[in-house]
Amino acid sequence: MRLFNKYNSYDLLPGYSNNNGLFSTNNRRRIALYTDRLKPSGSFITGLTVASLVFTFLSVFPRAPPSIPFAFEEPQPEKPDCLSCSLDPNVALVDSHSVSKPLADPTLNKQLSESQCLKEYDGLFYEAERAFDWWSERGGITKEHLEKASDKAHGRVVIHNNRMYVKEYRHGDVNTRAMATFAAIHEAVLTSPGAIPNVEFTFQIQDAGDSYDEPIPTFVLDRTADQPELWLMPDFGFWSWPEPKVGSYVEVRDKAGKWESKHSWSEKLPKVFWRGASLGLPIRDQLVDAARGHAWSDVKIMNWGDIQPGDLLTMEEHCGFQYLIHVEGVAYSGRLKYLLQCHSVSVMHEMKFIQHFHHLLDGHTNSTNQNVVIVPLPEKRPGSNTEPDPWQRLPEVMNELRKHPDRVRQIADNSWNGLRNRYLTPSATVCYWRRLFSLWHEAQAFEVEVGDDYIPYESFMLMGTTDWSAH
Repeated sequence: MRLFNKYNSYDLLPGYSNNNGLFSTNNRRRIALYTDRLKPSGSFITGLTVASLVFTFLSVFPRAPPSIPFAFEEPQPEKPDCLSCSLDPNVALVDSHSVSKPLADPTLNKQLSESQCLKEYDGLFYEAERAFDWWSERGGITKEHLEKASDKAHGRVVIHNNRMYVKEYRHGDVNTRAMATFAAIHEAVLTSPGAIPNVEFTFQIQDAGDSYDEPIPTFVLDRTADQPELWLMPDFGFWSWPEPKVGSYVEVRDKAGKWESKHSWSEKLPKVFWRGASLGLPIRDQLVDAARGHAWSDVKIMNWGDIQPGDLLTMEEHCGFQYLIHVEGVAYSGRLKYLLQCHSVSVMHEMKFIQHFHHLLDGHTNSTNQNVVIVPLPEKRPGSNTEPDPWQRLPEVMNELRKHPDRVRQIADNSWNGLRNRYLTPSATVCYWRRLFSLWHEAQAFEVEVGDDYIPYESFMLMGTTDWSAH
């Protein structure tokens, strides 16, 4: 390109014609007029001034875009919108329950499928399967069974189309037990990667499962050997137990795990520890009598009117002892699952009341998988009607354990690895709940329906009742 000469003539840039773009005839006239007005009389425009003017007109009068020839294009398939994505088999949908990467703590993975649960926690579901077999052999569970079970139930639940409803709720002596049970059921539904089968059932939350004059199916916290008709569910403490300020189950696990991570086995006191109320129960007084006066004993009945230093320990502080005593109360004791969170040895008597995981407790002294210590009963004297003292042989057992520290450590390791970190994890608990639903569904001899009086759990959770007046 050549700059303006004094006669306002131009050399054209390549690609520009006289009739199109910056150097068209019309634009030449505009530039000439504009420069004539700017330059002083009798002077000519310097190269720098001309360059500035060219830049200005490039901005003001840009080159016209080249023409695009008109032509039809091949039609493209329409992309499915958000409403039709789920109907298009070629569109990959994101599963809201899928986990993109493994959880940092697999014991909290509550999204295992049914097959994964059965594989990961093989052996956990014995009680659910036992109850299913018992009812299947008797024709299954009818709606009439359910109506009778409601007489003593604290809750009646319906799971239909993967939604949870509460049909009945009876305020128990301890309200949070029922509320914790409802919450645990709801969690098992929400976290399931697959659909929960339609079920309707009742549950009780008193200490001992209540039987009827005739066999009636219902979910309970515990049962005895002569109550095969009862279905065992995880107790409310596997969700939370606020009354004794224990807190949520996950919180107990976290605190116990943190304590154990900071202390070694050798730092634990080589004693057996227990604190509790007598409740007027012979079995607890017998425990104190059997442990009294021994160097390995730190066993004491709590006197709530005279609390002494060392009487009140948090659950994680229990982990400071190598041996922890478990003893039943009026019925089962909810303490055992907490004691098993410690890397210690749980010592117990032969229990009468059965929970959903008790079949996993291995107290056989000849077993390489032994994970607890069970004090054997003394031989019953011939002709005696007196019940044997379940703690009579405690000194004998403790003396034997102290002679075999390696064996004691192995029992503690088995408990820590097999119970604390496997079968008693939050992951295992939701798997058990869903297995319970599945087997109950198979035993049901009726179709589940939802009536107008069935309250969605979300509303029940907020109102705490199944009946209220509208504002």
